[in-house]
Amino acid sequence: MRTRTKENQSNFKRAAVEFSQTLPYLQEPYSRRAWGNGLHSLCSYQGKLKPSIAHFLVKFFTNSGDRVLDPMSGCGTIPLEAFLQGRHAMGNDLQELGYILTRAKVQTGLESEVASVLKDILQHIEKRKNKQNLSRYDTFGFNGKIPEYFDKMTLREVLAAREYLKLNPCRSWGQAIVYSSLLHILHGNRPYALSRRSHSVIPLKPSGEFAYRGLAPRLKAKMERTLACSIPEHMLAGTATQLPFSELPYDNEIDVVITSPPFVASTRFYVSNWMRLWLSGWEPQDFKTRPKQFLEYQQKKSMDAYIEFFNCCGRWLRPNGKLIMHVGKTKACNMAEELIMRAEDKFELVYFFDEDVTSREKFGIKDQGATISHQFVFFRLIE
Repeated sequence: MRTRTKENQSNFKRAAVEFSQTLPYLQEPYSRRAWGNGLHSLCSYQGKLKPSIAHFLVKFFTNSGDRVLDPMSGCGTIPLEAFLQGRHAMGNDLQELGYILTRAKVQTGLESEVASVLKDILQHIEKRKNKQNLSRYDTFGFNGKIPEYFDKMTLREVLAAREYLKLNPCRSWGQAIVYSSLLHILHGNRPYALSRRSHSVIPLKPSGEFAYRGLAPRLKAKMERTLACSIPEHMLAGTATQLPFSELPYDNEIDVVITSPPFVASTRFYVSNWMRLWLSGWEPQDFKTRPKQFLEYQQKKSMDAYIEFFNCCGRWLRPNGKLIMHVGKTKACNMAEELIMRAEDKFELVYFFDEDVTSREKFGIKDQGATISHQFVFFRLIE
């Protein structure tokens, strides 16, 4: 048994070294911005991991049938790649937007379920749109206020749709697909968007003339594009949860944890994603109180916030289980080193490396954030 453990560890390190030397996600066609299954584009999301990175982390370090968990899944990039490659994909995110998108990507169902949800939400919008208080969110917004983004008729429909989401929290795959599609078309710079001209990822202050943009035809068109995405047959069932990671109910059940937590000094996710979080149910007051629940906020005070995370990983993982983290380094903080120091009670460091990203582009413009390199850290659970 001891010999097999050493052999497995040696194979793990060998794969990590090969990954670092080849950086396969930078090779054609994986380096293309639009590479990957169409579900990766289900809804724009600030802070999204590059799909090809997730693809190769799953391919290099997991096996068919493995239970692969991302406890901070964001828009579900890692769970989707695990799902597509025949693993048991398990995603979790504490905020509604991430949970909805993850659920849509790791489960399957019948188109009739989606059609039923779509019909229900459109009926609600038609019934309730003229009863909405258009001034309710007059003073709310980070890059302009809510009423600045929409023609008044469109705003009525958006408010009615938001009311529906609050009355019907996401509990099914069909809801997740419809809600994700609605969240995607909320703002952007193309005809599919409900807003005036803005950015499709970050809701930047809008420009251009006010014009009515009907929600129903745009949502139906997005639904058609979403349902046209190909999914391999005989996929293993995926799971999506919305819990603090400390409450995840896994005990020695997970083969591999792969996650990309918020980078130190990164853009605040709740500001960059503010309008979609608002549509998902966040009220203005939530933007003042809820960020304190997230690692992104807690790690600014102390990286000791990760001690609980490593303890949880130790509980979730099977003996000799793997933990792989994709993080970011700044001039002020070597995030990998900070995490390695706090993991040593539970995990053995197998390998880590840095990838310089100072000249990388993001959303078509040069990334001016504080991150100077991406770091990949590979741990093994100590027996």
